[in-house]
Amino acid sequence: MDTNTISDGQQNKIVELSSKLAEYDAILKYHVIQDILFDENGNYLTVFQDEFNVLYDRYYNELKNLICVESVFSQKKGTNNLSKKRAMDIIIKNVTGHPSNDWAIFELKRAGFPAGSKVYNVTYSPENNSCQWSSVSCNCVAWLGETCEELPEMKIENQ
Repeated sequence: MDTNTISDGQQNKIVELSSKLAEYDAILKYHVIQDILFDENGNYLTVFQDEFNVLYDRYYNELKNLICVESVFSQKKGTNNLSKKRAMDIIIKNVTGHPSNDWAIFELKRAGFPAGSKVYNVTYSPENNSCQWSSVSCNCVAWLGETCEELPEMKIENQ
């Protein structure tokens, strides 16, 4: 894989995440709700558009670089990390305390998993540290060490 080439699916995810992260940064900076960023036609208000463009470009480039680097690394190792997926139990939290994780925590809350929620039997993927599961209304993902921690195994002692 050429380091500058990404699949259509990866491109779509990068665009979606970059847009949401840029919006979330504006929401945090200006202390407004998302609807305030747009006019009645659904376009960004001029005051937010220029800043959104800069933030979007930054996030887009960072995410694209991450995917390209990960692809090259996987090719060089010659391993198939998909076979290393495993089940685990997690707790939703902002592990690092970084403000950019608040966006993902907010989205998980909207899906019914607020911070502090314990989620059992998620699928952990070591290739990107993602923990994935499905709820009644949607598919969810959290990142181990960023937006969730693994719950310790419960040990049952015989008495």
